[in-house]
Amino acid sequence: MMTYSPFSGYAGNAVKRIVIALALLLILSWCVLLPAATADLARVVVRKANVRSAQKTSAKIVGTFFKGDTLTLVESSGTWHKVRLDDGREGWIFAKQVEVERDRSAPQIEETAKRVLGENLRWANLNEFYLEEYQTARLDVMVDSDWLRLKREEQERTMIALAREFAQICEQDDLLRTHRREKPYVVFFDRFNSLIGKANDVAAVFAADAN
Repeated sequence: MMTYSPFSGYAGNAVKRIVIALALLLILSWCVLLPAATADLARVVVRKANVRSAQKTSAKIVGTFFKGDTLTLVESSGTWHKVRLDDGREGWIFAKQVEVERDRSAPQIEETAKRVLGENLRWANLNEFYLEEYQTARLDVMVDSDWLRLKREEQERTMIALAREFAQICEQDDLLRTHRREKPYVVFFDRFNSLIGKANDVAAVFAADAN
């Protein structure tokens, strides 16, 4: 007697396509949730500037900002810049009212993490949420299972070494230095996105120790 299998024939192919589509959706969702690298900033250079809902002076005002305020630059279009406010809303500001500060730290941070952690590094990203919301420079790092096999003392030295170099990058980078923040620090995760611990330039704390 033949037993029906949902993976046989047309039905099987359909199920396989659905499974593959769901897997791809899960991967894309996971990538979206990864910490975002810091973005270019638009610094207001006039006494007062309005962010509007569209690229015209008659559009609704989303927010009003003053000289020295910074906004996250999303994109540029002609004589307008699209920017993101601290509360997540987006709008348009006249290009002549701001000065764009290009972020040059992201490649340097990634190269530094690769040099310190070597093949054990999976990814390293500056956490934009903490930079914007908490005015704290935080670097999120994911390591592979081989790093977890290192002795605890070696893990601690590596964590502090990366945090120390990260702090130096923050001090030397004009864009990062404009943020009022506590001491920059690095947070380590395993490949399952579980917290391992965190470190600044002088000390490391493991997740188990913090409980």
